[in-house]
Amino acid sequence: MINRRDFLKTTAATTFVATGVGQSLAPSAQAYSGTAKSKVVKIIATTCEMCKAHCPMVATVYKDGTVALAGNKNNPIHGPFLCSRGLAATQLLSHPDRLKYPMKRVGVRGSGKWRRISWDTAVQEIGRHIRKSYAEKGGDGLALFAGGRSSHHIKSLFKNVHCHLISDSSYDHSLLIRTLGFGTTFGMIPDPALIDLHNSKCIVLLGSHLGENVFVPQIRQFTQALERDDVEVVVVDPRFSAAAAKAQHYLSIKPGTDTALLLGWIHYLIENDLYDRGFVESSCLGFTELRRHVAGYSLERTAAITDLPKAHIAGIAEIMGQAGAATTLVPGNQLSWYGNDVSRVRALAILSALLGAVPQEAGLDFDFTQMSKPVDTAMTLGQIRSGKIGVVGIWGQNVLQSEAPAYFVSQALKEAEFTFCTDIFPSETSLYADIILPEASFLERADFCETWVTAERKVVAGSFAVQAPLAGCRSPFKIVKAIAAASGFKDQFSLGLEQDLYGEQAKQLHISLNGLVHAGGVVVFDCPPDMVGPVDGKDASSDSSGEMETQTEMEAEADTEMKMKIEAVEPLVAAPVQVFKTPSGKVELSSSWLARNGYTALPDFMEPMTVPDGFTRLLSGRCPVHTLTRTSGNRWLNHEISENILWLSEVGAATYNVKSGQHVRLENSDGVKSVNRIEIMVTPGIRDDCCYASHGFGNLSPLMSEGYNKGVSVNRLLSRSTPDVVSGVRGLRDIFVRLIRD
Repeated sequence: MINRRDFLKTTAATTFVATGVGQSLAPSAQAYSGTAKSKVVKIIATTCEMCKAHCPMVATVYKDGTVALAGNKNNPIHGPFLCSRGLAATQLLSHPDRLKYPMKRVGVRGSGKWRRISWDTAVQEIGRHIRKSYAEKGGDGLALFAGGRSSHHIKSLFKNVHCHLISDSSYDHSLLIRTLGFGTTFGMIPDPALIDLHNSKCIVLLGSHLGENVFVPQIRQFTQALERDDVEVVVVDPRFSAAAAKAQHYLSIKPGTDTALLLGWIHYLIENDLYDRGFVESSCLGFTELRRHVAGYSLERTAAITDLPKAHIAGIAEIMGQAGAATTLVPGNQLSWYGNDVSRVRALAILSALLGAVPQEAGLDFDFTQMSKPVDTAMTLGQIRSGKIGVVGIWGQNVLQSEAPAYFVSQALKEAEFTFCTDIFPSETSLYADIILPEASFLERADFCETWVTAERKVVAGSFAVQAPLAGCRSPFKIVKAIAAASGFKDQFSLGLEQDLYGEQAKQLHISLNGLVHAGGVVVFDCPPDMVGPVDGKDASSDSSGEMETQTEMEAEADTEMKMKIEAVEPLVAAPVQVFKTPSGKVELSSSWLARNGYTALPDFMEPMTVPDGFTRLLSGRCPVHTLTRTSGNRWLNHEISENILWLSEVGAATYNVKSGQHVRLENSDGVKSVNRIEIMVTPGIRDDCCYASHGFGNLSPLMSEGYNKGVSVNRLLSRSTPDVVSGVRGLRDIFVRLIRD
C-alpha cells in the first residue's frame, strides 16, 4: 500500500505512470502516482465500491506489492478524480482487522468469539439450516438483510427460492422513496449523481448536502456550476451546510416542514402565473386538482409553518419562475426523514414539472407493473423473534447501524434460530452470527460492468480484480454458488462460470471484456446503444489475461431490486405503461397509480412528531470522508476524521450550560443513552430548535481496532419513528435528545 503521505499527495495527483506489463491498459488509461515507485507490474481498471457513486478507477500495481489508485481519465462523467474514500481503498488489501477465514461462533451471540473452520464445513452448515427451514416453512422461513454491490448474487438466490423478506436499507432509504416520488409523477426516476447542472440557472437543494456526501460526478458538476456567473444556488436546510456556504440564498427552515414549503411554492407559482403554462397544458394531467389542493398554502400560512420570512419564500419562487426549465431541484439521496417522505419528494417532482424542468429521459423507468409493497423491517424482526424465520442471512450490511431501532435489531439477532453473515470486516452485526464468511473486497474480485446514462451518452466501465483475494476470502459469486449447492438449490443459481456471467452482461451492453481492456477500462457510446455492436467484434466472454474476471449495471440492478421488494401480500395494482411512461402517458401532477392503490393522489404536508419538553431534535447527515460505518476502520480516513461532533447553537449551549470542546452524552426521550461522549461545537450555523451530528460513527465492535468506540451512533438513539404510508420506510429524524454531562 502507499503510505498516508503519498495518499495525501495523490489527492492532487500530478505525474503519469506511462508503462505497464501483464494485464495492461491502453496508454489513455495510465494511472497517476505522487512519488517514485518500484517497477510497475500491471495497470488494471476497475470501479470503486467505497460509496454508491462507483467511480471508475485505475490501479497501478508495483513490483514491491504496493498499489496506487487514481481516477480513470477516460470517463467523461467522473473525470480523472477520486475522493479520499476511493484513494484510501488500498487499505482494504492488508488491513489487520480483515476477516480472513470462515468462522463458527463459540461464545454467546454478540461476544464475537469464533473458531476457524473450513469453507466446506461453513457452507455445509449454512446449507443444512436452509434446507431444514425451507422444508418446514418454504421461502417464508428465510430472511435476508443485504446491501452493496456484492449482494446481487445472494439476493438473486433468495429471490429464486421465494424468500419474500429481503431488505436493503440503502435502497429503502433512498432509491425506493425517489422512485415512488418521481416515478409516479414522470414515469422515470432521476439519478441524483447524474442530474444536469451544466445548463442550470437555478439550483435548489433541500436538505441535500452536496460537498459533504462527496459523490464525485455530482460534486464535480456542482463545483463547475458554482464557477458560472449566471447560476443562483438556493439551499434550504436547518443547518448552514457546506453547500449553504456557497449559495446566494440560504433558508434556515424549521425541521420537518419542507413539504409545506414546496406546497407553498407550488401555490405561489400557480397564483402568480410563474409556471410553464404551455408545458402544463400540453403534457400534464391533474392541474385543476393540484391548484385546488394547494390553495390553503398562502404565503402567510407557509411562513408560519416553516418559520421563514414571507419575502424569502416569494423571492425564491420568483427566481425559480424566471429560470423556468433551467431550474434544477436536486432530488437527493438519503430521503427517509419524517415518515411523510414520498409526499415530500412528490411535491419536489411536481414543482419541477410546473417549471417545465423534466428529468432527463435517460433516467430509470418506473415499473408500474412490477412495483410491489416493500418489506416491513419491523415485521421481519418480529417474525425472527417469534421463531417464524429459521435462517437469517446478513450480507455486507451493518444492520445495527442501518435499521432502527437498534435495540430491537440486536434482540432479534440474539433470539434468531440461525444467522450467517458475509462481510469484509467484523462489524457489530457480524458479532451475532453463528457462521461468518470472509468476502473478497472489490479490489480482489471481478464484477459486473458499471454503466451511467445521460442525455448525451452512455458510459460503460469494467470491474476487474486488481489482486487475488486475501487469505481465505472468496468472491460473492463463489460463496453464493457454494451455499446454493449445499442448500439443495444448485439449479436456482448460475450454472456457468463467474467470468461467463460478467461477459454475458458486457455483451448485452454491446461491449466485450477484452474490448473494455483495450479501451482503457471505459467505453463511451454517443449514440443509442442498440445501434452499437460488440467492440472489435470480440466475443464478450473471452478473456485476454486469465486475471480479468469482471458491478451490476445501475439500471438493471435498481429494477431488479424493485421487483424483489415483494411481501407476502397482494402486489400493488398494475397499470399499463404508455407514452411519458406513466399510465396516462403524461406527467401526472395527480397520480392515478397512487389513487388506484389507495393512497392520496396529491402530496400532503404532515406535521412531524412534536419535540418533548426539555429535548431538542437531532438531525444527521453524511461525513465527507466516511461511508457510514463501512469506512470507520480505515486508518487513513480516521486520521482525517475519526469522530463526529455535535453542532449546537448558542441558545442550545446556554440551555445546557455547555461550551465548545466539552464532551457530553446524549440521552433520547425514551431514556436511551449514547455509549460514548461526543464533542460539542457551538456555532451560529444551526437553528436553536435542533442539533446535528454525522452518522456512521460509534462502532461498538471491539474487533475493529481503528473505528471502535469512536464518536456517537445516531441510529442507536432512534427508538421511535413514523413509517411512510406509501413506502413503509421509517423516518430517521424523529430523534429527540438532551445533553448529559457526566
